[in-house]
Amino acid sequence: MSSSLALSKPTKPLLQLAIIAIVIYLPQFLPPGMWLSIGSLVICTLAVFFFAWNDEKSLKRTGVINAGSFLSTLLLGILYGVIFWVLIDWVFTPFIEKLTGQVTDLTRFDKLRGDTKVFARMMLSIWITAAFCEEVVFRGFILERIKVLTGKNWLAILLSAVAFALIHLYQGPSGITITFLAGILFGWLFIRTGYNLWVCIIAHGLVDSLFLFLVYSNLDLKLKALLGW
Repeated sequence: MSSSLALSKPTKPLLQLAIIAIVIYLPQFLPPGMWLSIGSLVICTLAVFFFAWNDEKSLKRTGVINAGSFLSTLLLGILYGVIFWVLIDWVFTPFIEKLTGQVTDLTRFDKLRGDTKVFARMMLSIWITAAFCEEVVFRGFILERIKVLTGKNWLAILLSAVAFALIHLYQGPSGITITFLAGILFGWLFIRTGYNLWVCIIAHGLVDSLFLFLVYSNLDLKLKALLGW
């Protein structure tokens, strides 16, 4: 009886991870479509909340319920958002692109250049799907479940970053590598703040918002030309 109970402990998080992996990576093998990817992220987010509530009658383990104050969470999110934006867009990106010899494929965002309606729509979308859903799935669930299985923070951060990078295959080798490094940053932040997912959500949303604004205003091209890359 005791051996079967011991076996059941890792079985449940492994099964949950497998279900999430199937849903989130299935669109990678289907004809490309942004709405399909968004839909899979939303479904996975709902599944994560269901798993947590079904297991513990609480969402606390996902990090969306945290004892941190609103103001400190907001300020930390903004602070790390700016720091991570500088690291990801202006340190990692030029270094990795020079190393691989390949520019990150971000052509799907070209349609928002100068188009206010597309910019507003994408801004709303990234805060819901990228900032909220991705953080719930990759940090609040995948990282947390791996930590439960292995007991090692560094391994949970590393493997969740790999999982995070794999949903960005459309960005090519450089984009995947940069996203992996970004996943390490957000994973570290999740652990560093005591599993306060809202800090990660705010930071992630700010990083993507700054990126979208630069593309919308064409400032990204001007800055790259100014910096010579």
